Amino acid sequence: MQRRLESDRRRYSVGIVDPDQFASELAVEFARRERGGRNCGVASVSVFEIAGLQHRHGALFVFDLVSELVDVLRYHLAPTDVYHVAESGEVLVLGRDSTVSSTVERVQQLCLEIAGRRWGGSADLLLTPSAGIATLDDGPDAATIVRRAVDAREVASGHLDLRVHRWEPAMSVDTAPPERRPFERFGWQTVKERLRAPSQILATYVLGLFVPFCLYWFFDRVVGFDITWAVYLFCVLTLVSTGVMILVEARLAIRQKEPPEVESYPPASAIICAYLPNEAATIMDTLDAFLNQGYPGGLQVILAYNTPNPMAVERELHALADRHDDLEVVKIEGSTSKAQNVNAVLHMATGEFTGMFDADHMPRPGSFERSWRWLANGYDVVQGHCMTRNGDETWLAKMIAVEFESIYAVAHPGRAKLHRFGVFGGSNGYWRTDLLHETRMRGSMLTEDIDSSMRTVERGLKIRSDRDVVSRELATTTMKQVWNQRLRWAQGWFQVTMMHTARVWRSAGLNVRQKVGATYLLGWREVYPWLSLQVFPLVAYWYMSRGQMISAGWPILFFTTVFVLHVGPHQTWYAYKLADPEIKQHKSWFWGYLLFSTFFYTEYKNVIARVAHIKEFVGERAWKVTPRSDDPVEFDDDIDLGDDSDDEAGGSDDEVSPRRVRGPLAAAGIAVAALDESQEMGEPAETARPGIAARRATATVIRSESDDLDGSIAGLRDPHVHGDPLLGRIDYVVDATDAFGLPRRSRGVQPDTTRGDDPAPLLPRRARTGQSVIADGGNDCRVVADEPAPTFDPLLDDPVTDPDPTDAFGLPRRFADLRAAWNNDLDRHDLDRHDLDGI
Repeated sequence: MQRRLESDRRRYSVGIVDPDQFASELAVEFARRERGGRNCGVASVSVFEIAGLQHRHGALFVFDLVSELVDVLRYHLAPTDVYHVAESGEVLVLGRDSTVSSTVERVQQLCLEIAGRRWGGSADLLLTPSAGIATLDDGPDAATIVRRAVDAREVASGHLDLRVHRWEPAMSVDTAPPERRPFERFGWQTVKERLRAPSQILATYVLGLFVPFCLYWFFDRVVGFDITWAVYLFCVLTLVSTGVMILVEARLAIRQKEPPEVESYPPASAIICAYLPNEAATIMDTLDAFLNQGYPGGLQVILAYNTPNPMAVERELHALADRHDDLEVVKIEGSTSKAQNVNAVLHMATGEFTGMFDADHMPRPGSFERSWRWLANGYDVVQGHCMTRNGDETWLAKMIAVEFESIYAVAHPGRAKLHRFGVFGGSNGYWRTDLLHETRMRGSMLTEDIDSSMRTVERGLKIRSDRDVVSRELATTTMKQVWNQRLRWAQGWFQVTMMHTARVWRSAGLNVRQKVGATYLLGWREVYPWLSLQVFPLVAYWYMSRGQMISAGWPILFFTTVFVLHVGPHQTWYAYKLADPEIKQHKSWFWGYLLFSTFFYTEYKNVIARVAHIKEFVGERAWKVTPRSDDPVEFDDDIDLGDDSDDEAGGSDDEVSPRRVRGPLAAAGIAVAALDESQEMGEPAETARPGIAARRATATVIRSESDDLDGSIAGLRDPHVHGDPLLGRIDYVVDATDAFGLPRRSRGVQPDTTRGDDPAPLLPRRARTGQSVIADGGNDCRVVADEPAPTFDPLLDDPVTDPDPTDAFGLPRRFADLRAAWNNDLDRHDLDRHDLDGI
């Protein structure tokens, strides 16, 4: 076997390969896995902006970008990895001789590197990669594995969150579970849904009261060791320390520094995310507030919205965009979350910094200026003050208005000063655009804002909280809305706690004070709702087991109770003292909130936090939209907003067509905005101004080249393919074209100019032809001239000299020496050719 491997060493492919070589190597690894060998991963990587750049700048520009991409691949992938790079920039990676987790880590670093650098030389572009990975155990054959890696990547393209998405059965059509039938109105499923929340609330009290009571009895009566006093002193200490921390944060929030002055203001962008059926009643007022900001540096406003059905308000939105060149209205098809909306339009942001807002927010004039003053002086993110503007609607809206003042005017600034880091709250936050492009929002998290905050803080970056950067929003007005909203917040915080608590302590960018503060912020907020109940089972057990209440410990309980009850009034007083004048003028609201929070609301939020833990453990992660208005949603089934059939036929729509960005979550695949009308009329791409014509441009569907690779993989099972019976390698092929219908230039097989009428002769894999073939439109190829066969490197199996300066696309041959360059780069990995033979 060793001699056979040695004789086959020249066919061991590494680095960049063509589709057929990739298929061959994958087949070998799959056969090895079937014989009990090591599992490995197949990753698919694509760049979201490539198709749009090709429309705007042409194929040569994209070719240069792909050349830069290859350099990054060579640096971040392992020496034994096999990868195929398509002309469109799509990459397939076979992580050979490495574990799946290490392959995921390398591809993840590759994605971060692509997103974190500028591309295109003077073009100064930001690119957004998407990556998915499947393992050899995820499919019955090699072709299926590639398709499932592509399926995972297409799901990642719908999120654009820079994560490597592992393939799951729900991602592929052939393995996705059947959709559940909608339950009947009065069926058993309806009863279960209505009993779900009450049963989970009951479960929290069983776990928080009855279970501890049983544990106290077990240790006292069975084990013979009474733990109640130790638990009692611990609970008292935690309640007192929590109250002290609240008061310290409030005290630190009183004094706030002013940001340094700046000489000028750069261009800025604002991204507004909207689920249109929920925001239709307020979105026009929101856009008017942004368009009238008066920011001196110029403000680009981007509305990223999604809707399940066409709506009448879309006409008004696009008509408004036609009147304002600084407004972009983009429909995100296939989106199901705020994170997807944000990620889909980040490449459109042209400002030096970008503000993120929900669709009901109206920033106060001067907010962008004040935020830039912080960003220009060392900060990376600025979190502003979210203030409600509908407190007069209901009594609950008044309570929420005061609560927001205690959060954004007191807690956030004080906590940031105490722990030396702030938190981005999801809206009215201002990011450096480059940092936001690198960080992204993750739709898998219910609180993608807190997750992005912690990922930013873990890198040692600085988040500033400023209560004078004010944005007015709509508060929830019913208890049901509060329940749904706060339950999502609590569950999202719990997800962040489980993901980031350990990472904080591994971070090299944080000092000890920040690590302790992050642990308190994340961990303690999850423990406290359960500890707050423990006094009741303790007192109950002492009474039932000993026939008496607290004796020696009653002074401790008394003074603890007095101190805890005194924290609420002090916190409300600080909220009143630091509140915005618009809310501060309503003194009765603060008195009402003091009573409301003391006797009901505090425990109500603790119940929500405990229910959130149960929902997370049982896997309930549904996102329930918080309604902004009680008005009925107006859908317009007859609205014509740009039909895809017209786009394919080359026609135009009479009505205003929305600018669309689609991810592969939509049925048709990736779609990008088409060329501006100015470019179609011959104006150079560099000088064409993206204006009204860009908004009228319809989406053009670009089919992924990875689909064509399936043909190459499937060809491994073709009876006309001859292989090595021991190693499973492909030695001879019949088809003279590769998986993309192009002549097999890199393999030297004579092209079949008749495209199937007369099969090409059976040639050895290393046989070379003296004919040069170039593309002659479509899939037809023509023979140019008979030329002497070039010389070849026996190890790399690549031409050393090539008389044809163009490839099959008629483009300059940029990849001729890439694998040779990769071979020269082996010294960086302390490898040489003999090491490859040994591998």
